[in-house]
Parts: sequence; C-alpha cells; structure tokens
Amino acid sequence: MAQKEHRVGIVGSGFIADYHARAVKCVPHATVVAVCDLSGYRAKAFAKAHGVPDSYASLDEMLRGQQLDVIHVTTPPDAHSLVAAAALKGGANVFLEKPMCPDVGSCDALLDQAEREGLCIGVNQNTLFYPGYERLREDVRQGVLGRLDHLTVTWRWALPFLRSGPFDLWMLREPGHIALEIGSHALAHVLDLVGKPDDLTVRVSDAIQLPGRR
Repeated sequence: MAQKEHRVGIVGSGFIADYHARAVKCVPHATVVAVCDLSGYRAKAFAKAHGVPDSYASLDEMLRGQQLDVIHVTTPPDAHSLVAAAALKGGANVFLEKPMCPDVGSCDALLDQAEREGLCIGVNQNTLFYPGYERLREDVRQGVLGRLDHLTVTWRWALPFLRSGPFDLWMLREPGHIALEIGSHALAHVLDLVGKPDDLTVRVSDAIQLPGRR
C-alpha cells in the first residue's frame, strides 16, 4: 500500500518558520505546499526561498484553496488561539510553536475543539529532542541515576534579541512574555522527567531597559 502524502501548511513566515520548513523536508511523505502571512510579500518571499508552491495573505483563503493535513502555526503567541481554532475548524491537524497560548483558558479551549473535531494538536518543544537530553531521559527512566529527589534546570543560553533586536517582538513587549517563551523550555524538561510539580515559583532578576524605555 502506498504511503499517504501529508500536505503541510505554515501560518506565519517569521524566523522560526524557516526551521519548520527545513524540518518538514526531513520527514518522509510530508511536503509544505502552502504558506500564509498577513504580509503577502513576506509569504511570497518565504515560498520562493523554500520552494513552496502557493502563498497567501489570508488564512481563510489558504483553507479554501488547499486540502491540508496539518498546519504549523508559527505566528506570535497572541495569535495562536485564533489561528489554531480556524485551522481545526477547516479540518487540519495543528502543530503550534510554544508557548501554546498565553493563557490556560485558550489552551483548554483548543484541546476541547481538537477532541470534538477528531483532530490532533501538538506543541513544539524542540529541546526535548536534543541528543544529550534524550540520553539523560533514558538514564532517568532506566534507573541509572537512581530515584530523583531534586531537579534543577539551568538555562544558560543568551537571548540575542535583548542585545540586537528586533525589539518589537511579542516576547519583549512584557516581562511575563519572556517567561512564557523561554520558561516553557525549562518547564518542558521538568514535566518530561518528573511530571506536574506540586509547586512552581518564578523569580525575576537582572532587569534591563530596552529601547523605548521598556
């Protein structure tokens, strides 16, 4: 029996969408066939750069013009809920960039909608698949390290946008946005290794001032 070909659409053509387009090329029987961005010019440029046949400036237009198996949502997080809901309503499975949504209520609503529609919804947590981390996970699950009684996640990865911009990114509009964008990586490791924590505290330090006095 021939393997089904999976038709993929991408909504949002910012820098993270480049990673998604390259990743899909590594997946057998999956092809990005359409890209959508509110800036039609950016959508066309992205399509040309990645060999995507069709580009759109409207999600509704893309859904009408394409039969898509899955839509990758790579917009800023404040648009995730509306875009993902429209994609599910249009019959496509959804793969969201993290954070899934800026609030729990929107996340729950999407999960409920996906269940009603009989579709899948997933969230990209790329650091869970780094080779070093995969080895750590396997050692934990095989008991090589013994029973865990304490877990510390240290994030030592500079955020280049704080130094060189662009400073109008969603993650830099409010201090809490960085916790959602970056903290979701660290919390993904916690959930993966030990499950839901009994208590969670976020401490903010080392404040800096961005251009525009934010």
